[in-house]
Parts: sequence; structure tokens; C-alpha cells
Amino acid sequence: MKIAIIGYSGSGKSTLASELSSIYKIPLLHMDKISFYTNWVEKEDEKRKEAFKEFINKNPNNWVIDGNYTHIYHKQRMDEADLIIFLNFNRFTCYFSALKRAIIYRNKHRESAPENCKEKFSLDFQWWILHAGRTKHRKNRYYKVIQQYSNKVLILKNRKEVSCYLTLLKKSYMK
Repeated sequence: MKIAIIGYSGSGKSTLASELSSIYKIPLLHMDKISFYTNWVEKEDEKRKEAFKEFINKNPNNWVIDGNYTHIYHKQRMDEADLIIFLNFNRFTCYFSALKRAIIYRNKHRESAPENCKEKFSLDFQWWILHAGRTKHRKNRYYKVIQQYSNKVLILKNRKEVSCYLTLLKKSYMK
């Protein structure tokens, strides 16, 4: 099983990815982990691509990958995925989820983040969640994925839908 999870910042991609990795017992890659150096300094695309290729080469048949990163083998991830989950949550849900995460992990490291990258909730990140990450261009990227891969896209619009999906999955998969 190969699962790609995409969606807006703060929607819970990493949390869902961890859950699915645990249910299916398959390897997990958080794209954030391969995308930054210490203190959220972005890595060069070549370094990101190398890390991605290493993960795929080690796990060619089963994986869960969360994150958008359209410039890091996005088409390959979408093509190879058996299931693409799009977390299409409203901006306020994402904002408050990111705020909650920032409070819980304040000055701490979370599993889905790179080493030595403490959680923060900067004004730039808040602006990204509420506005910059939801431009018409960015929304159109999601809709292109939905159109191109309609036979394998699952759109979840809120936490309740994610919870119901996980409950049904656990019941059917763990029989």
C-alpha cells in the first residue's frame, strides 16, 4: 500500500500519516523531516531529492508520505500512490490546530519535524496558514490532483471525517 497525504498546513497530515503507518505497518516519510536543517533553515532541493530517493529505494512497495512539496517528486508520489488523501480543511480549523500544536510542542521537538527544529508559530507561518497557502494558484494545484487522480483520491474536510475514516479502516483492516 502506498499512501500520499496532501493538504493545507495545520490540517493534520503528519498525524494522519503516523496513524496510517501504524495501522498498515508500513514505512513513513514526513516530507518536513527531509526539507530542513536546524532551526527550520530550508535544505537545497538536491538534498531533499536525495533523501526522498533513498526512502523510496528502501521502500519501493509500501509507504506513507505526508506533505505537499510539489517540487520534490510530486508527480512520482501521486502516480505511484494507491491512495491520495487530501485534507481539505477550512483555514480556521488549520489555524487553531497549528496554534494548539505550537502550544503543546512549545520549544520542543515533535516527531514529524526535523531534528533541532523547535515548534514555533511565527507571524509568517500564521499568514501562510490563513492566506498565502490558499492562493488561487495553490488551490488549483490540489484540484488538478483531484481531477487527474480522481479514481484514487479521498477528500476529507474536517476532523470528524478523518476520525470516521480511521474508525472504519481499523474495523475493516484489523479483522
